[in-house]
Amino acid sequence: MKDAMYLYDLFDIYKGLLSPRQQEAFSLRYNDDLTLAEIAEILSVTRQGAHETISRVEDTLLKTEAKLGFLARETALRVQLQELEWLTEDGDRAAIRKKVAAILALMEE
Repeated sequence: MKDAMYLYDLFDIYKGLLSPRQQEAFSLRYNDDLTLAEIAEILSVTRQGAHETISRVEDTLLKTEAKLGFLARETALRVQLQELEWLTEDGDRAAIRKKVAAILALMEE
């Protein structure tokens, strides 16, 4: 199984691009931690059908992130903001201005 937390973060951002059935299959697998057999029963498909649906969702999420990069950008911004918070504790105004400029540059990408 791919990194579940990473996929869950991608799902949180891109779930609107998935069909309701794909959203349900993903949620059953990653939120409810159900087996493929259990998911297949709920969705009224074969175990293979459940596996293929979940694999397609994972592939869609990964490809969408590769193209759009929203999660990567959000992660980079969080790191920069954490660093800015630390700088404000030190009170180094020049370093704070530099960090703010770096954050604004990230936001413009």
